[in-house]
Amino acid sequence: MTACMVYLFCSAVLVLFSVSCQEPGVGALPGSLLPLNYGFTRVFGISYSSATWLSLPAVYGTAFGFMYDYSRQLTSMSNSGLMPLQVPFQDIFEDAVLYTFLLLGSALGFGFMLIVYYLNLLTTRDLFLICMMGGYLVYVCVLISYVIFCTRYSTLHREFRSPLGISGAAAGT
Repeated sequence: MTACMVYLFCSAVLVLFSVSCQEPGVGALPGSLLPLNYGFTRVFGISYSSATWLSLPAVYGTAFGFMYDYSRQLTSMSNSGLMPLQVPFQDIFEDAVLYTFLLLGSALGFGFMLIVYYLNLLTTRDLFLICMMGGYLVYVCVLISYVIFCTRYSTLHREFRSPLGISGAAAGT
């Protein structure tokens, strides 16, 4: 887990430096939906819209990670009795809860995107900002839950212990 966090931090710093060295520079970075496209266009000599295709593997990988995390979280809550929803075949099929929540969350997200697309409620920029705020809130909730588990449930065994402890979680929020 620590190695993943270090890798993400280093890759974010490298993206910041590589994007700031490309035209249009740092001034366009906060408003850019796809900051690496500028470099892709220069390196490969392709158009900006064609460079967007090179970002798709990362987008799908990120989507899978979020889907896996929320389905595991909802499965844990369901198995502990915190979720009032009962899943059919829960006693027969071991991962019925996991797959049910995975499909339910994916269907809800897809349905929401279809509604937004056909009713023209939001622009692409609005959707991007909503996704960024959602990701930010998820990370804040994870840090808050870490503080709660460390203080209220300090006797429980945990596989991961942060080297920075509660002060690191407090600084992260």
